[in-house]
Amino acid sequence: MTSRTTRLAAILATCVVLATATSAAELRKTRVETVWPGVAVLDAGWEALDSREGWSAKKDSTENLSAMLALLAGRKDLDRVETHSIVSATASRVNDFFAKQGYELRIRDLGRDELAVGATFAAELEWLQEGLETHIEIGGKKYKAIDVSAGVRVLGFSGREVVEIQTRNGDVVYVTKVLDRDAEGLAKIETGTFDTNLFVNSYIDVPADARRRLGYKAVVLPEVRQLDTTFDLKALTGLMINDRDGTQWRITEAVQQIKFWLDRNGCGVKSAAAAIMSKGISSTYVVDGPFIIWARRPGVELPIFAGIIYPDEVGEEVK
Repeated sequence: MTSRTTRLAAILATCVVLATATSAAELRKTRVETVWPGVAVLDAGWEALDSREGWSAKKDSTENLSAMLALLAGRKDLDRVETHSIVSATASRVNDFFAKQGYELRIRDLGRDELAVGATFAAELEWLQEGLETHIEIGGKKYKAIDVSAGVRVLGFSGREVVEIQTRNGDVVYVTKVLDRDAEGLAKIETGTFDTNLFVNSYIDVPADARRRLGYKAVVLPEVRQLDTTFDLKALTGLMINDRDGTQWRITEAVQQIKFWLDRNGCGVKSAAAAIMSKGISSTYVVDGPFIIWARRPGVELPIFAGIIYPDEVGEEVK
C-alpha cells in the first residue's frame, strides 16, 4: 500500500467491516467512525475566529488529545476529501445546511454569545464491477450477501487474512475478520481508550512488504443495510480557542451523525458534525437556580413586591 492509501484506510476506517468472532461476544457492537467532519468543524471554527494560536485541549483529557491529533493529521488533507462547512450565529442556517444534504442532525437555538459550526463529509466508493447477490450463513442463520471479484486480492500476514478491494475512484477497501487476539483492542474501543481508527492502526495494519498474496480470486461479504447513528462527539467537547482579539471560546456541545452502507455496487459513508462554541466569559448572566426577586418605586420605602422563587416548583419544564 502507498502511504496515502494506508492513511485513507486507517484514519478514515470508512469501509473496514469487522465480522465479529464468537469469542468476543461480550464486546460486540457495530460501529463505523470517520474523523473528517470533526476535523472540518475544527478547521472552520479556527478560520472563522481568525485565531493565531489554534485549538487547545483540556488538561488530562485523552478524548480531547485524540481530537487534536486528528486535527493535526487531517487538516493538511482536507482539500483532498469531500467536506463542506458552515459557521453561523443562527441555528436555522446550520440546520438548513444539514437538511439540504439529507441529514436529520439538528442543533438547538443559540444564545447571544454562541456560534455554531457544521460540517459534512461523504465518500461513495463503487466496486470496479457490480457484485453478485448471494447469501451467507452465520451462526446457523442465512443473511443477504454480495460476491465481488473485480479488483480483489487476499493478503496474509501473521495469521491474519486481509481482503483488498479496488474501487473506481482509486480508494481501496480492506476487510478482515475479527480474531480472538483482537479482544484487547476491542475492549479499549468500548472503554473509550481507542477509537476504531487507532484500533486499525495499532492492531490490524502492517507495511505492504510484510504481506503475501493468497490464492483467493473473489470475496463474499455480508450486505450491510444503511446504518444510521447519531451520538455526542465527546472528543470535541471542551476544546478551547482564542479569537483574533484574544477572547476565549470553548466547544460546549458537539454531535455527529454517520450513515454507512455496503452492497453489490460498493460501500460508502456520509457524515455530519456540529459544534456549538461559547465565549469563555459570557456577557449574559444566567440565573439557573432558586432566586429572590423584588421591585421598588422611587419615594416608597417598602418594596412593591418581594419573593423567593424555586424554578423546580413553579417553572415550566421544556419537554
